[in-house]
Amino acid sequence: MSHLNSFDQDPWASDPRASLSELQSKLTPTPFHQDVNPFEYEHSQHTPHTKHATLPSLPSPLPGPSSHSTRSTSDDISAAQSQRSENDPLLATLLIDFHHNLGPIIEFCHPPNTVTDSEFARLLPFLALPDGAHMTQEDFSYFHLKPPEDGKLGKSTVFGISCNRQLKASELIERDSHVTRSIVQKAIVVLTTKPVFGPIRDKLGVITRAFFHQRNFSERQLLVQFHQSLEHSLLDYTNQAVLNTGTNLHELVLKFKHKTLTLLKLLLLQKRILFFGYRPLSKHPEYPVERLCNFQYSLISLIPNLLHALAHAASPDIPATLGRRVSGNTTTGSMRTTDRDSLLEYAGMPLDLFGKGSFFQPYMPLQQIEMLMDARTNAFLAGTTNAVFTQQKNLKLDVVVDIDNGTLEWHSPGLEKLVAPTSQDRKWMDEVVASVTATHHRQNMGGGPVSFVDSDDWLRAKFEDYICSALASIKYVDYVKYGTGNNKKDSLVGMSYEKNPSQAFGEGFVNVMRTSTAFIDWNMRTDVALFDLIEPRHPHMSGNGLGLRLSEGVSDMHDRRSASAGANGSSPTTPNASVKSTLGGFGAYIAGKARNSMPASRSTSVNGSVNDEAESAWQSPFSAGK
Repeated sequence: MSHLNSFDQDPWASDPRASLSELQSKLTPTPFHQDVNPFEYEHSQHTPHTKHATLPSLPSPLPGPSSHSTRSTSDDISAAQSQRSENDPLLATLLIDFHHNLGPIIEFCHPPNTVTDSEFARLLPFLALPDGAHMTQEDFSYFHLKPPEDGKLGKSTVFGISCNRQLKASELIERDSHVTRSIVQKAIVVLTTKPVFGPIRDKLGVITRAFFHQRNFSERQLLVQFHQSLEHSLLDYTNQAVLNTGTNLHELVLKFKHKTLTLLKLLLLQKRILFFGYRPLSKHPEYPVERLCNFQYSLISLIPNLLHALAHAASPDIPATLGRRVSGNTTTGSMRTTDRDSLLEYAGMPLDLFGKGSFFQPYMPLQQIEMLMDARTNAFLAGTTNAVFTQQKNLKLDVVVDIDNGTLEWHSPGLEKLVAPTSQDRKWMDEVVASVTATHHRQNMGGGPVSFVDSDDWLRAKFEDYICSALASIKYVDYVKYGTGNNKKDSLVGMSYEKNPSQAFGEGFVNVMRTSTAFIDWNMRTDVALFDLIEPRHPHMSGNGLGLRLSEGVSDMHDRRSASAGANGSSPTTPNASVKSTLGGFGAYIAGKARNSMPASRSTSVNGSVNDEAESAWQSPFSAGK
């Protein structure tokens, strides 16, 4: 095919034979644009055009200026920006153009003069228009940027989502002089302070198609109206459930199966993980960049509340402090058993996996490859479609995750063995994979209502159980080994666990995790007797899931401390006066979901335990290994 030769000559193409220095010498940009043209061939005859539903009628443009360029001058930041609520996650809406002479540039920004930092403006277009965008009719990109030093976009990670499309130049109503090729490529970008990609994604897709449907890119009022509509709609879209919207855990497990747990272990060890999705010219997969980003976001959504703790994830040199955490250890007295978030915080969630020295970039262009070689970078989770990343040996990757084949390529000796699943891990994952496979098959057959066990929430609860149980097991081992005094005796009353329950998660894995910065931070700020609340045992070896076991754990902790206090003639110490009778927070959320999916014939007692006579009629989704 004739366009293959042109592609090979493209300095942005994935040419593993080229040295990194040669590629970087061709990628030295000016502050607002790229000197080289990344796409050297006309591709209107090779790009598939997918059909879309009829778009709604477009609103009439309002009077006023039709465009604002980031390179235009203005004395003041717009009133809309200066009056932005502190709780409003929306920052800006931009239009990115692939200029046929300059390369990707910012063509329009609302509010005006929001993006004025040259380094920020240099990188943004390459994140919004990914490598190989010409191979698909439409795609989405998710990305993170370090906040600019001018402070106009805040002081924490700037989250971006873009939708890119292309149009034949011959179909334009008004054709700019710089349009010298047969295809016009543009992307609409939304910048936010939170990763609220789920609520934005579909709206962004609709507005991008409508904008292209105008066939006149000088009319930008539609983008202003879109920004104004987001201002009103995103204020209530920052809770955990909304942040999980758009992730797809079922697809993650279907693709990687038992290796899903391996990926989670790699993440917990804070390794250098690169997700790779190649764009073969012989076929055109749907939304390849979005799929790449979604796999990564689905993976980190398995860590409880981590999506709320990405404020410093854009760069390894952003100070690593989670603002919502209090200084010192969280005490049992501050735990609210009716509040799931309080219970998770008591358990030390979220883990600070992307603190100083680490970063998360779901889509990384070649212009950011130096971040992987930065001496300050100790760990990362990143995604790319450029094969150059996988060929450069000085990147010191630990593992490359191939999303097309569902395979892991190991670059660090001994790491594969370190995170290999134990026998308990495999049995536990057998249940997870079997459930996801059965749900997928049932949905393909179009049969039956969707229950909680069929949902991503169930999967998230399962992995939540695994993580918390592993951490509680480590606390238990340390307490038995190093704990002293009466408190040790009181906390271990009535407990009968394996001498070292953490071995069920992998002895080598646990030993290395102990040395990670995230674990050290977690261990310092959590209760030494966390196992009082969370059973220190592999979830496969436990009869109940975390939801049911938490309620029992809180009650048992109360009973043990009450008995001890009674013997000493003192009043009992408990996290909450009503804790004994409360099936609260974390437990209620998960166990309640499970009970809602039970058949009517299955009854429960007051404390949430299952009546024996109904046991044969239903099997708990949290009962692993039965």
